[in-house]
Amino acid sequence: MWTGIFVAPLLLGTIFLASLPQEVTSSKILAVAFISSKSHKITYERLLHELGARGHEVTVLTPIVSSKKVKNVREILTVDAEELAEKDSKNMPNFFEMKEQGGIMSPTLMVEMFSKYCKISYDLPHVKELLKEKFDLVMMPAIFNECTSGYVYKFNTSIILISPISASGWMVRYTGGSSPPSFVPNIFTGYSDRMTFYQRTINFYAEVVVGLIHSYYFSPTFEAIYREKLGDQSIPSAFDILKNTSIVLSNGHFTFGSPKPFLPDIIEVAGMHCRPAEPLPKV
Repeated sequence: MWTGIFVAPLLLGTIFLASLPQEVTSSKILAVAFISSKSHKITYERLLHELGARGHEVTVLTPIVSSKKVKNVREILTVDAEELAEKDSKNMPNFFEMKEQGGIMSPTLMVEMFSKYCKISYDLPHVKELLKEKFDLVMMPAIFNECTSGYVYKFNTSIILISPISASGWMVRYTGGSSPPSFVPNIFTGYSDRMTFYQRTINFYAEVVVGLIHSYYFSPTFEAIYREKLGDQSIPSAFDILKNTSIVLSNGHFTFGSPKPFLPDIIEVAGMHCRPAEPLPKV
C-alpha cells in the first residue's frame, strides 16, 4: 500500500511530462562528392530529399545537380564534368570508343582524370567558403572519393559512407570487418560465392592486386592533393580518416547477391532510391 502511494504520483507526473510538446531540433547535414556520376548519385539522392522533407538542413556539394528542387536541400555544383570534357576533349578519353575497341579503364587513366577534377574542386571559391560552416554529419560516396577525405576531415564530425554498389573489400575494412576471398567475390571478377578452386585463386589475387593499387597508388595520389590544397601536411591518410566512419549504407542485398559477413555498421539499403512510377507523358 505504501509503495502505491509513492508510485502513483510519480507515474502521473511522468505521463504529464511525456504529453507536453517536445522540442524538435534539425541537423545540418553535408553530402559531398567531388567525383561522381549520375548513376551513383541516384542511389542516395532520395535519402537526402527525405532528410530535407523531415526538416533537416541538407547541403549537397556535387558535380551532378538534381533536376528536382526540394525544400531544405541546397545543392552546390563543383565540377561540371560534361562541360570540362567538351573544353578538354583532346585529353579526355571517349568511353564509348574505348568500349567499341575493347579498351579498359586503367588505374593510371582513372587517377589522371580524377586528379584533374579533384584539384579544380578544391580551388573553387564556394568550396573553400563552405569550410567555414559547421555540420552535424557528413555523408560521402565511398567509391573514387578519397580526394574528398581531406575536405571531410576538416569538419571534424561524424561520417556516413554511401556505396552505390554492395560494399566492397576496402569499404568493409574501414569499419573493421573483413571480406574473405574464399567466398566473397571481388567486384572485378564477376564470380558468384560458389567458386571453383581456380576461381578462388584468381579471386584471391584480384583482391590482393586491387588492394595494393588502392592503398599504394590510388589513395596516396589524392592524399598529396588534399594536403597541398588545404595547406596542411598533417592531415591523416584517407584510410585513417575513413576508418572513423560511423556506418556504411550499402546498395546491395543478400537476397539477390552473394552472402557477405558484414558487421552491424554496414547496412544494406538496396532499393532505397525506388519510388512509385510517374505516369508517362501522353506525347
